[in-house]
Amino acid sequence: MSGDARKEAIKKLLASTGGILGGSGGANRLVVLRFPNVEEIQGSLKLFPRAFPRINWQGVPVRTGHLTNLLRAATTMSDGPMRKVSVLYDFPGEVDDRIISTMAAEDLEAAAISGDLLGTSIIIAVLSPSVRILADKAPTLWTGKGGYFAWPTEVHLPESDDSDSGHSPLDEPELSDTPTEEETRAVLADLKGREAADYLLRVARSHLDGGDSEQARLFLLRAVQIYSETANLEGMAAAYHLLGQGALQRGDHSTALEWFGQAIESFSIADDEPHMSESIAQKGYVHYLTGRYEAAVRDFNEALALDQKRGDKERESAGFRKIAMVLELLKRFPAAQELYEKSLAIEQELENLPGQARVYHHLGRLNEMQGNFDEAVELYHRSLELKEQEADRPGLATTYHQLGNLFLTRQDYEEALVHYAKATEVEKKIGDRQGRARTQAQMGLAYRELGQVEKALYHLVHAYQLFQRLRSPLAGEVLAKVEELQEMVPADTFNKILSEASATTAGI
Repeated sequence: MSGDARKEAIKKLLASTGGILGGSGGANRLVVLRFPNVEEIQGSLKLFPRAFPRINWQGVPVRTGHLTNLLRAATTMSDGPMRKVSVLYDFPGEVDDRIISTMAAEDLEAAAISGDLLGTSIIIAVLSPSVRILADKAPTLWTGKGGYFAWPTEVHLPESDDSDSGHSPLDEPELSDTPTEEETRAVLADLKGREAADYLLRVARSHLDGGDSEQARLFLLRAVQIYSETANLEGMAAAYHLLGQGALQRGDHSTALEWFGQAIESFSIADDEPHMSESIAQKGYVHYLTGRYEAAVRDFNEALALDQKRGDKERESAGFRKIAMVLELLKRFPAAQELYEKSLAIEQELENLPGQARVYHHLGRLNEMQGNFDEAVELYHRSLELKEQEADRPGLATTYHQLGNLFLTRQDYEEALVHYAKATEVEKKIGDRQGRARTQAQMGLAYRELGQVEKALYHLVHAYQLFQRLRSPLAGEVLAKVEELQEMVPADTFNKILSEASATTAGI
């Protein structure tokens, strides 16, 4: 979702929420808002007073144990010009502490049954895991709520073009196929020490390329254990780096930062500047994805300095692109353009077609962000032509997906679906489950905008199941969209969609 689209979605949601809190249409004055993370909840708490300045807002976290006082206050709220509205938040959910969420939901249910809660102006802000708890433990409240909405959010997903996620620090050859567990055990029976750890690293790399970061993690942890027995810092650092890549693939950014930090420390002790630069750049990429742009620029510049010191022109070019990506988000478009042109000049000097294709992709996105859609489409197609020549299938999938996003932004949903379908076709061939999940989610959004709810649900459920298998936090975000649409179809229709999507996912 683009920044402008997100702002519009938030405006619409605030308007709908305000109408319900004001009792328009005879609706109960109780709204459930689902958020993808705590940061979004905190941001919303700042928006409500700005959107409705004549309301006295109060936020009450359920962890404090003040829920009883909140419910008592809710029954005595004034309907005058400074009417109070409480925002009940900080349900920890199933993963953190299910007990607290369950107790809070049971208290809410008791209040709903007694009639003390329904009809009063309250917003219940929950994370995705707590939605199920509320529905199960507070059925009276759930069926009697005035509204249920998902807070719009902008999810940054890793792009394959410049994430460097396809390169192992050990520079080992890839396995032609991903070995099964039985095959791996058979090979390891004949290998000891470093040979076994190196093999585990290559198997883990193969699993990462296939999008199975959890299986890769198990092999990598075993490799670290073996390397540590002989104080093999290079091997340990390589495993740490790949563990960071796996965490990044799952969307677990805090864990990714920890692993990349350990990799940097080990590469530094081993005096391995090339691979240390790679880990520093990846740490910067995590900061970029999580909105810590100053830290991202600092890391990217540190990695760039190391690459320039060694005269590595390819890495220097990639460094320019990474810094430009941050400048894009800061809307410093001329500065970003200048860095992309520096990168393109290097790639042309090296006669590196894959590198040129990456730059054209980024220039396309830069123009897209400035609203120059025709120029963006032309640049994306130049990128596609070069990627076709080089048989860069991951790159093709990325650019097709981005073209789909562009047409989705322009509300040309049919054209968006054409490009998402092309991206999916490539993702199937290369076994990119992460990319496929991302594209399926976007297809669901396009069908939703076209009013084709059943098709939208099929693709969103398919995406959710894939993200679940990848153990990605994005699963919760997609589930929120599924639940928005689920109530719009009969139960038997939804069950049929669920069955069909499960059958498709089972073969991936």
